[in-house]
Amino acid sequence: MNPELINDLHEKFDTIDQSGNGYISRKDVSEALKTIGFDVPGYQLRELLARFGDSDK
Repeated sequence: MNPELINDLHEKFDTIDQSGNGYISRKDVSEALKTIGFDVPGYQLRELLARFGDSDK
């Protein structure tokens, strides 16, 4: 990965990580999805995140 791409990914991560704690929580994901027009019900979000090893962090 080139440095520009890495920097861009860090910026996107920081935008989603609203608390700034270095983790993207369920709430962060939910808010990010709402921002782009997807209002995902809680149960569906839990199912989606379970596929990616959700630790609620």
